[in-house]
Amino acid sequence: MKSQFNLLYPEWQGYGAHQEVYHGAHHFCNHVGRGLKFEEVDVPANEELNQEGKIIGRTSLLRMMDQAKSILDQVNPSHTFMIGGTCACEVVPVSYLNQKYDGDLAVFWFDAHGDLNTPESSPSGRLHGMPLRSLMGEGDDQVIDRVSRILAPDQVALVGTRDLDEGEKLFIDKNRIPIFRPSVKSHLNELVDFAKNTGYKHAYIHFDLDVLEPTEFPHVLVPVEEGLRIKQAVEGLSLIRKHFEIVGCSIVEYCPKNDGGSDDLRKIAVHGLGLKL
Repeated sequence: MKSQFNLLYPEWQGYGAHQEVYHGAHHFCNHVGRGLKFEEVDVPANEELNQEGKIIGRTSLLRMMDQAKSILDQVNPSHTFMIGGTCACEVVPVSYLNQKYDGDLAVFWFDAHGDLNTPESSPSGRLHGMPLRSLMGEGDDQVIDRVSRILAPDQVALVGTRDLDEGEKLFIDKNRIPIFRPSVKSHLNELVDFAKNTGYKHAYIHFDLDVLEPTEFPHVLVPVEEGLRIKQAVEGLSLIRKHFEIVGCSIVEYCPKNDGGSDDLRKIAVHGLGLKL
């Protein structure tokens, strides 16, 4: 990517239970991305969270969104790379780039989960299960106020998604959002066909590590069986890069066990996302 701006956004409050992803994001920066300079969103390592408006830790999460938005607005980067805590951190950078490129942005959501709940449909009240729905203009009003530009359904593709709540399934069907499942052998060819036909020139890649098969990569917050193999993921990411200018990407929800996973992360970042670490 051209002169990328690197953002460290290690929020754990979107999950609201423990801080593994906070430490995982810092571990990534210190061990995998140590050659990069990161601007960091100020995230409390410990704090008591309350449920507000059906969202756990909403006040803290909104404050961090405002800070992230201020950073991006001030720097005004054309390309971003984010190491995040939970998926909740995607609201600001994705919508920032969608606004910057005037809606010319395809979003590839590599994730075991759809992240398409609303506060009303969410079984947990955790914002990390709601960011993509928020980016598409539905959910908590105060979160949506932080969305710089709403995504249209035809801008979005789900990759490796296999664990969906009923409300998410209804939303996907209603809006005809494509899902490229890891169990389908031809998913890479289908992904290429989709990429060719979007009409978009720019792309953002959200990469939640739980998209991967947990027996191969167990260092995740919410593991789900039957995921993408690392080789599959790298191939899919590389194919997307051939058809789009990648203006933004992220790696989120890293929970290293015994400091593991660094070599695989480097492979995904360098060979898949095309980053220079």
